[in-house]
This record gives sequence, structure tokens and C-alpha cells, in this order.
Amino acid sequence: MVYVMAGPKKMIIEHTEVDESRKGQGIGEKLLGELVDYVRKEDIKVIPCVLSLRRCLRKKKNCEMCLFSTSDYPHPIAIG
Repeated sequence: MVYVMAGPKKMIIEHTEVDESRKGQGIGEKLLGELVDYVRKEDIKVIPCVLSLRRCLRKKKNCEMCLFSTSDYPHPIAIG
């Protein structure tokens, strides 16, 4: 996972990837779980540049609160 902090409580996730040889082992799901645990504990909001990550966070129970609202902060991909 590649991310940058955009302030003390904002994390922009730029890239996520699991090595091809490790796919299908649940590593991506574990990474997502660790991310959610960390941002909840630290009260950090996530701005995912990776659309698949945004979808996963929306689907995961009680994770919507981890995301910055697009009305509060435009999605980085949409900035043109």
C-alpha cells in the first residue's frame, strides 16, 4: 500500500497491490482490515485514489465512516 498523509488526520491511499504469487491467500483482505483498524484507532479519514479500495471500504461493515465524504473533499481522480 502506498499512501501519503495530507495532514494529521487525512490519509490519501495512492496504490494497493498484492504480489501475483500471493493472490488468493486473503492478503488484500487482511491489509484492508489492518488499515481500517489503524484509521479507526487514530481517527484518520481515508481518501482512496484506488476506486476498488473505495468500493471495498463502502462494502465492509461500518467502514463508511473511515472515508472522507466526496462532498467534503473531491475525489483525487476527479480533479482535472
